Amino acid sequence: MPDTAQLIGGAIGRAQEGLGYNATFLYPRAGGIDALPRALLRAGVSGHADADLRLETDVEAVDPRGRRVKLTGEPDWRPYRALISTIPLPELVRRLVKPPPAIVEAAAQLRWVRWRYLNVATRAPAPVDYHWVYVPEPRFPFFRVGVFSNAAPSMAPPGRASLYVELNDRTGPIDLADVARALAELGAIARPDDVDFAKAREIEYAYVVFDDAHAAATATLLGWLEGVGVRSCGRYGAWIYNSMEDSMLQGQAAARWALTQRAEGGHG
Repeated sequence: MPDTAQLIGGAIGRAQEGLGYNATFLYPRAGGIDALPRALLRAGVSGHADADLRLETDVEAVDPRGRRVKLTGEPDWRPYRALISTIPLPELVRRLVKPPPAIVEAAAQLRWVRWRYLNVATRAPAPVDYHWVYVPEPRFPFFRVGVFSNAAPSMAPPGRASLYVELNDRTGPIDLADVARALAELGAIARPDDVDFAKAREIEYAYVVFDDAHAAATATLLGWLEGVGVRSCGRYGAWIYNSMEDSMLQGQAAARWALTQRAEGGHG
């Protein structure tokens, strides 16, 4: 918590070090954040002989009336008593078999922002020490730049750096030379030719739009889904803005809910 001097300093515009919701955090020394789900896997699913873990398998359809789900590549439906979904809420509704008109209408009101970003590898260390910086000036082709290797040195070979660059333009060709020049102007890299290579990525459901329809639409969707034995949770499933910590807490709550459904028996 900030003290009185820090509060006053922040009010008059003085730089404040070590403050913020993520001023300190833990991160794996090697690899990435996948260490967390891998650890959960070892502690959870691996300890249950009857667990059937499927990876890289899409859900083709969900039949809420029949309490069954169909996986891509499988000819038969799988029954469920409690189904937990973390896919984006619009994608879940698209997979529902004959949803009520009110559910289709509510899903049509969901809005979101998609964007593109670049993963950038450099031939030299980054000449900055920050993890990320917001860039409001319109002359730059990006609005945020982050340095992966400053947060986790293992994310780049020695003497090099890895960055992510969130782009303003969501369509059309990417001018990598212009991005490199802008990164050098910003000071995130020393010179444009420090860029070794870059790969573009897209996030369709980057951020939920909290407009006037959001609260009523999500309440309708999530309430109805839970009534047919489906808990839609997580950042994308609950259609909210949250952190990994929040998603983990939602996952724990969903697990308790599923156990309750199982204890009640039947198809609930």
